[in-house]
Amino acid sequence: GFGRSLDWPQDGIASSLPKLRDGKIELSYSSEHGGYIKLKGISDSELNEYIGRLEEIGYRKTVKTEPFNALLTFDGAYVGFIKTESSRCSMLYADSFAGINEILSMRG
Repeated sequence: GFGRSLDWPQDGIASSLPKLRDGKIELSYSSEHGGYIKLKGISDSELNEYIGRLEEIGYRKTVKTEPFNALLTFDGAYVGFIKTESSRCSMLYADSFAGINEILSMRG
Protein backbone atom coordinates (compact mmCIF):
# COMPACT_ATOMS: atom_id res chain seq x y z
CA GLY A 1 0.00 0.00 0.00
CA PHE A 2 0.93 3.64 0.29
CA GLY A 3 2.84 2.90 3.47
CA ARG A 4 5.67 0.99 1.80
CA SER A 5 8.96 2.81 2.29
CA LEU A 6 10.84 4.02 -0.77
CA ASP A 7 13.52 5.89 1.19
CA TRP A 8 10.91 8.58 1.71
CA PRO A 9 12.07 11.82 3.36
CA GLN A 10 11.28 11.75 7.07
CA ASP A 11 11.18 15.46 7.82
CA GLY A 12 9.51 18.64 6.68
CA ILE A 13 6.59 18.66 4.26
CA ALA A 14 7.46 15.30 2.70
CA SER A 15 6.85 13.49 5.97
CA SER A 16 3.18 14.52 5.82
CA LEU A 17 2.73 13.27 2.23
CA PRO A 18 1.61 9.71 1.55
CA LYS A 19 4.38 7.41 0.35
CA LEU A 20 4.14 6.16 -3.19
CA ARG A 21 3.02 2.60 -3.76
CA ASP A 22 5.21 1.85 -6.77
CA GLY A 23 8.22 3.22 -8.56
CA LYS A 24 11.78 3.74 -7.43
CA ILE A 25 13.42 6.85 -6.03
CA GLU A 26 16.47 7.75 -8.12
CA LEU A 27 17.38 10.88 -6.21
CA SER A 28 15.89 12.97 -3.47
CA TYR A 29 16.62 16.23 -1.73
CA SER A 30 14.81 17.44 1.35
CA SER A 31 15.11 20.53 3.52
CA GLU A 32 12.95 22.14 6.17
CA HIS A 33 11.07 24.17 3.54
CA GLY A 34 10.85 21.80 0.58
CA GLY A 35 12.53 19.31 -1.69
CA TYR A 36 12.12 16.99 -4.62
CA ILE A 37 12.02 13.30 -5.41
CA LYS A 38 13.06 11.94 -8.82
CA LEU A 39 11.13 8.78 -9.55
CA LYS A 40 11.43 6.10 -12.18
CA GLY A 41 9.17 3.18 -12.95
CA ILE A 42 5.94 5.07 -12.30
CA SER A 43 3.11 4.83 -14.82
CA ASP A 44 0.63 7.58 -15.68
CA SER A 45 -2.11 5.62 -13.91
CA GLU A 46 0.01 5.23 -10.76
CA LEU A 47 0.77 8.95 -10.80
CA ASN A 48 -2.92 9.80 -11.25
CA GLU A 49 -3.80 7.46 -8.36
CA TYR A 50 -1.24 9.22 -6.16
CA ILE A 51 -2.61 12.65 -7.09
CA GLY A 52 -6.06 11.33 -6.19
CA ARG A 53 -4.69 10.23 -2.81
CA LEU A 54 -3.36 13.76 -2.21
CA GLU A 55 -6.81 15.13 -3.03
CA GLU A 56 -8.34 12.73 -0.51
CA ILE A 57 -6.23 14.29 2.26
CA GLY A 58 -7.12 17.86 1.28
CA TYR A 59 -4.82 18.92 -1.56
CA ARG A 60 -6.51 20.72 -4.47
CA LYS A 61 -5.24 21.23 -7.99
CA THR A 62 -4.23 24.78 -8.84
CA VAL A 63 -3.86 26.50 -12.19
CA LYS A 64 -1.50 24.42 -14.30
CA THR A 65 1.85 26.19 -14.32
CA GLU A 66 4.69 25.26 -16.67
CA PRO A 67 6.64 23.02 -16.41
CA PHE A 68 4.36 21.16 -13.97
CA ASN A 69 1.96 18.54 -15.33
CA ALA A 70 0.03 18.89 -12.07
CA LEU A 71 0.34 21.35 -9.20
CA LEU A 72 -1.60 20.94 -5.96
CA THR A 73 -1.83 23.02 -2.80
CA PHE A 74 -3.07 22.55 0.74
CA ASP A 75 -2.71 24.85 3.74
CA GLY A 76 0.10 26.86 2.10
CA ALA A 77 2.08 23.81 0.96
CA TYR A 78 2.58 22.96 -2.72
CA VAL A 79 3.27 19.67 -4.48
CA GLY A 80 4.10 19.63 -8.19
CA PHE A 81 4.73 16.85 -10.69
CA ILE A 82 6.83 17.00 -13.84
CA LYS A 83 6.72 14.00 -16.19
CA THR A 84 10.08 13.79 -17.95
CA GLU A 85 9.72 10.48 -19.78
CA SER A 86 7.10 7.77 -19.99
CA SER A 87 8.02 6.17 -16.66
CA ARG A 88 9.93 9.02 -15.00
CA CYS A 89 8.59 11.86 -12.91
CA SER A 90 9.92 14.53 -10.58
CA MET A 91 7.84 15.39 -7.53
CA LEU A 92 8.61 18.79 -6.00
CA TYR A 93 7.19 20.09 -2.73
CA ALA A 94 7.57 23.26 -0.70
CA ASP A 95 5.91 25.36 1.98
CA SER A 96 5.08 28.19 -0.46
CA PHE A 97 4.68 28.92 -4.17
CA ALA A 98 7.96 30.89 -4.13
CA GLY A 99 9.56 27.90 -2.41
CA ILE A 100 8.44 25.42 -5.06
CA ASN A 101 9.90 27.71 -7.74
CA GLU A 102 13.17 27.82 -5.80
CA ILE A 103 13.23 24.00 -5.62
CA LEU A 104 12.47 23.91 -9.35
CA SER A 105 15.52 26.05 -10.12
CA MET A 106 17.70 23.85 -7.87
CA ARG A 107 16.77 20.56 -9.47
CA GLY A 108 18.17 21.62 -12.85
